[in-house]
Amino acid sequence: MYLPLALLVDVKVTELVAIALLVQVWSQLIHADAVAAFGPLGKILVSPHYHRVQHSLDQRHIHRNFAGYFPIFDWIFGTANFPARDEAIRTGLSDRHEPRNLQEYLIALRVKDT
Repeated sequence: MYLPLALLVDVKVTELVAIALLVQVWSQLIHADAVAAFGPLGKILVSPHYHRVQHSLDQRHIHRNFAGYFPIFDWIFGTANFPARDEAIRTGLSDRHEPRNLQEYLIALRVKDT
């Protein structure tokens, strides 16, 4: 992702490092277990609360909130879902148990009994 940017635009190495760092920090921020909705900026920038819908277990959230930075792309494609500020969104894998120990976390998650 960064190499084409550096080839297309005159970008210094320090600027490229800053952009890469910002992208990594943003990726961690939107996946944080936080209810941060960014207030009015939440319509312009993806917040953790907005992005959590993408990982929701609720059927009404399937195929929603794909944007990683700007919700406008979800608006354009009709996939935007702005949850209420106090809406609790359960996330995870519907067919797996939570890991009980480090080994299960690193190797594989137990399949749920049906």
